[in-house]
Amino acid sequence: MEISLRQKLSFHQEDKSQYIKHLIQSAVIILLVVLLPFVFYSYEYFPRTKLLETKYFTYDSHYFKSVYVLIWTLSGKIVPLMILFIWYVTNKHWWKIVLFIPITMYLYQIIVLMNADVYEKDSVEKYWLFPIIALVLYVIYRIGVKVKHTALMLDLKDKLDTEIAKAKKEL
Repeated sequence: MEISLRQKLSFHQEDKSQYIKHLIQSAVIILLVVLLPFVFYSYEYFPRTKLLETKYFTYDSHYFKSVYVLIWTLSGKIVPLMILFIWYVTNKHWWKIVLFIPITMYLYQIIVLMNADVYEKDSVEKYWLFPIIALVLYVIYRIGVKVKHTALMLDLKDKLDTEIAKAKKEL
């Protein structure tokens, strides 16, 4: 059974599009990893005053001594959260669901940190946390499933290409 030139070209186009999609995903992950130190040290660009005025908004820090301290604390939570998120998305092992525990802890800490200036702390905030965390966990889970599906398809494509190459050599 002979494969026509049109079919060969369509296979190559599909391979190229999958390969390009994989390259883009990899480039985004690499870019995020490269940006992590810049995100962490971004607090150095904020004023050491309680008031931050921009043309879009004004922020007055009540809980923290300065905006500098707020951003320093926030970047100390965001960077590990980003690392854990990247680890979850790129992990192929069954135990990656365990990463939800530290991801949830960092998300909770960020929410409490952001609410520190807005609200007085009370015991009710833990009950508000559950629906927010449930939504975030669902979104992270769906992203992980999508990335895993793409990775499995690329692995399957590689295996099929090897088998086809072996079969051609035998003929």
